[in-house]
Amino acid sequence: KMEISKKFNKPRLLVIGCGNVGMRLLPLVRDQYRVFAVTSQRERFAELRAAGAVPLLADLDQPASLRRLAGLAQHIVHLAPPPGEGVQDRRTRNVTAILPDRAQVVYVSTTGVYGDLGGRRVDETQSVAPRNARALRRVDAAL
Repeated sequence: KMEISKKFNKPRLLVIGCGNVGMRLLPLVRDQYRVFAVTSQRERFAELRAAGAVPLLADLDQPASLRRLAGLAQHIVHLAPPPGEGVQDRRTRNVTAILPDRAQVVYVSTTGVYGDLGGRRVDETQSVAPRNARALRRVDAAL
């Protein structure tokens, strides 16, 4: 009984996109948070459960499938990639439309948003200078 109480008293974390980075993140956060993991593939449910997350089926391209996520968690880690075409990220727009006003969101991007810096180290104070459509979509998502 005590174990169930501990589990439900944890703050909730919503992880959107559990690919390679998301799966590496789960063991680092599952003891501190009740983790919900968004996937578009029902076949991944067992894998996500085994990693300590509650799997949720949703399609970032279908806003109606995201509505039930609204208000689920105040802490969100957004790892899902933008669409494969265009210069805007409608997926992230669909996600942000359902987030609580006070949500704490971590959006994981790519170094491509800074352009080709020849291997030089940068941090988030570096001005963005995307040079391809994929990097433009990532910049669009962060705005």
